[in-house]
Amino acid sequence: MPKSRRDKTYSLTQTKKQVGLEHKEKVVSQIQDFVNSYERIFIYSLENSRNNKLKDLRAEFKDDSRFYLGKNKLCQVAFGKSKELEAAEGLHKFSQSLAGETGLLFTNKKEEEVVEYFNKYNSASYARVGEKSEVTVKVVAGPLPQFSFAIEGHLRERLKLPTALKDGVVTLMQDFFLAKDGEAITAQQSRLLKLFGCAITTFNVKLTKMWNKESGEVSDVNALTSWDKRTFNSIVVEGDDQRWAWLEDGQMKELMKKSKRVEAMDIEESDVGIGEMF
Repeated sequence: MPKSRRDKTYSLTQTKKQVGLEHKEKVVSQIQDFVNSYERIFIYSLENSRNNKLKDLRAEFKDDSRFYLGKNKLCQVAFGKSKELEAAEGLHKFSQSLAGETGLLFTNKKEEEVVEYFNKYNSASYARVGEKSEVTVKVVAGPLPQFSFAIEGHLRERLKLPTALKDGVVTLMQDFFLAKDGEAITAQQSRLLKLFGCAITTFNVKLTKMWNKESGEVSDVNALTSWDKRTFNSIVVEGDDQRWAWLEDGQMKELMKKSKRVEAMDIEESDVGIGEMF
């Protein structure tokens, strides 16, 4: 016998939200505990932010460091906005550098070790809509054997790639640019770059300031931007071959890669299931 809807029991309880003064005081106290536990604090900004990349960094630094992303005003209160209120010597000056989208790295690592690590850190990601491309990606007209004939219609009609089927093979009818250096990525370009396996965006953690507990000094950090770390600026796709080119020591270098085979795709899904090449 079907159960009557009128007999359904509804719970009127609510989960207590962490809002208001109590939660803010808890955050301030936590930050001050970090100040007591770590020898240095870095201010950083994220370029081409990716949650999964930051999660990996948290795991790598977990033994002697702590990444913190929160409201700048609460951090400033925790550090102290004046010399009389600062939690440790020099922190009121350090707090003045918290502006915009910034985060904090509390660490016991040496300054040189942290700066060297992040200046060498380079993690490629697929470009998102609106991000500015730092690379020109050109697909040369001709067969594209990496794509199944079954998705040719999607490539042509939905992603505006000038393709046709020739003898059952997806064929590009004219040269096509997936991205151009200095131009913002469109929704169609973002999907096409992923389909072609071109991870052209660099996730970067840019250090800007450092506070040292022992001396109480605040100093600038000579850190590299994602642009500084750029290792290539041209990709030419010809068939399922990819030629990545970059300038090194005054000479042009090249790296050849093969595109992954694509059998099917869900045109509505932004994260198309293709393995990363890099």
